[in-house]
Amino acid sequence: GSVHVGQPTSSSGFVHGMLSNSPCQSSGQLPTMHKKWHLETDGLELLPLPIKDAGSLALRAGSEMLRIPRRWCPIKNGDDGRGRCQCYLRMRDGARAPMSNHASQVLDVSQQLVQERLGQSVVLNDIVMIADLHAELCRQELHRDIRRDDVNSSTHGLLVPLAHGARLHVVFGSHKPRQRLQSSFSTGDVSTISVPVGSALLWDGMLVHAGDGGVPGSHCPSRPRLHCYAENQEEQRLFDDEGDRGIEELHEFLV
Repeated sequence: GSVHVGQPTSSSGFVHGMLSNSPCQSSGQLPTMHKKWHLETDGLELLPLPIKDAGSLALRAGSEMLRIPRRWCPIKNGDDGRGRCQCYLRMRDGARAPMSNHASQVLDVSQQLVQERLGQSVVLNDIVMIADLHAELCRQELHRDIRRDDVNSSTHGLLVPLAHGARLHVVFGSHKPRQRLQSSFSTGDVSTISVPVGSALLWDGMLVHAGDGGVPGSHCPSRPRLHCYAENQEEQRLFDDEGDRGIEELHEFLV
């Protein structure tokens, strides 16, 4: 059920070397925004939430959701960091957690968005809210949401910001060809995507990506965002499938 919480708030040369599976630094690139990408070619798309005043709605939802007491669970980061956390909201096993009315609206229009883009048989599974509990947080390791041998999977990831500053680090085009997926990338291949409030980032489950690092000086928990999987109801992905965690990242060093 929904829980109404309070009143809305407003918010205005390189040398190659060293392979690593757990980078702490960002890609070093400026965030990219407002560019038209395509699922088929790039592996992701930035889509507006199909509702009036979507940005204001999402900000209200984020403010309210952070005021509801939560049990935060650490997310796999590729290192010992436990500052990127999630709380389970709507899970396939039937687990439910309180959501504000505005957050429920955001979830409803997100479901509408993925069905319009991917088909009416697609549903949102394993819906969580992610937030940074530590400001000094390393960027997540590069990974895929689904195993690289699961070539017939139609799973997509979805990120819906409930606050300003949401970002994802991605390797464009790394979702194909599915029979010959690459497993090693240079840090220079990683692009930083800013996801504006009022929009959603949808990506192919085979796209190599990583969650953002923390924002120094921020008050935690910060940057709430919804994360879930858009999937065909007929497909049965294992709960908490680790996906492809065998991605190697070749770092570049200034000389």
